Amino acid sequence: MIIIAIIIGCVLGIIVGMFAPIIPYTYSGYLAIAIIAALDSVFGAIAATIKGNFNLKVFISGFFGNALLSIILTWLGEKLNVDIYLAAIVVFVGRMFTNLAIIRRYYLDKWTNKKRRINMRMRRKPWVRDELAKCDFFIGNPCDNIGNWKNMFKDKQPIYLELGCGKGLFISKMAVNNPNINFIAVDIKSEVLGIAKRNIEKEFNNKPIDNVLITAQEIGLIENMLNKDDVIDRIYINFCNPWPKPRHNKRRLTYVTYLEKYKVFLKPEGQVWFKTDDDDLYRATKKYLNETGFEILKTTEDLHNEPSWANIITEHEEMFSSQGIKIKAIIAKKNSE
Repeated sequence: MIIIAIIIGCVLGIIVGMFAPIIPYTYSGYLAIAIIAALDSVFGAIAATIKGNFNLKVFISGFFGNALLSIILTWLGEKLNVDIYLAAIVVFVGRMFTNLAIIRRYYLDKWTNKKRRINMRMRRKPWVRDELAKCDFFIGNPCDNIGNWKNMFKDKQPIYLELGCGKGLFISKMAVNNPNINFIAVDIKSEVLGIAKRNIEKEFNNKPIDNVLITAQEIGLIENMLNKDDVIDRIYINFCNPWPKPRHNKRRLTYVTYLEKYKVFLKPEGQVWFKTDDDDLYRATKKYLNETGFEILKTTEDLHNEPSWANIITEHEEMFSSQGIKIKAIIAKKNSE
C-alpha cells in the first residue's frame, strides 16, 4: 500500500506539472534541483518499504527537507558564482540509481521465484488415489480424528506437525531420524501426497512405518482437524507460498489469523520452526509472531552458514539455494498463558 500511495502521488504530481503555468527561467534551476531531491526521497522510500524499515516521518522530512536544502544550495551557489548545486545532483542522482537497483533486483527476484513455483506445481497423477487408499499411514478423513490424534500412533510420544509437506522429503528424513517422535504431515494436494508416500517408503527402506501419518487438509481450516486435545509439540512451516500482494497477505501460513489457530493445539512452550527464501515473508513473519505473543528464540538470514542450526534440506530449499538465494529461518515458542 505504501508503494502504491507513493506512485499515485508521483502520477498526480506529473499531471499537475503538465497543466501548471510555465515556470520563469529565473526559477527553473531551483525547481529542477528540488524535483531531483524529491525523487531521491521517493526512490529511497520505495527501497525502504522493500527492506521493511519504511518510516513515514523520515520520508516526509526527507522529501521536503532535501528539496529545501537543494534550493538553498542552488541560491547560495548563484550568489558565490560557484556551481554548488552540482554536488547535490551527484549525491541525489547517485542514491537514486542505487535505490533503483535495489527495487529492480527485488521485483526481478519476485518474478523469477514466481516462475519457479509455477513450474513446480504438481500435475494430476491418476495412480495417486488408489495408492493412497492402500497406504496404512495415509489418513483419508483427518477431521474424523480431531482430538484423538495421539491414539492414531503405535506409541504415545511427542507429536510434530508439518504444514505444507509437499513431496515429503523433509518429513521422511525427520521420521526416520527421530523414531521417538510422532509426525503428522499435511498438504492440501493429494497428488503431492502420493509422491510424499513414496518418498517416506523409500527413506524407511522396508522398515515399519509407525511414527508418521500423512493427510490432505486445507490448512485454513486446520481447526476442523486439530483441537486443544491434540497436543502438538512442534510445528514446521517450510517454504510456504509468500503471497506477496498485500491483499493476499492474509493467506500466508504465518499470518496472525493462522498463528492464533495454531496456538489452540500447540502446547505451552511448543515451538514453530519456519524456513523461507522470501525476504518480505521472513520480515513479516517475525512481525506476525510478535503480534500473536510468540517469543522468537532464534533467527538467521543465511541458514546454510549456521552450523549450529539442525537442518534438513527440502526440495524448495535446494532449488533456491542453488540459485544463490539465502535461506531465512525462525524458531519461536508459544509462551505459557
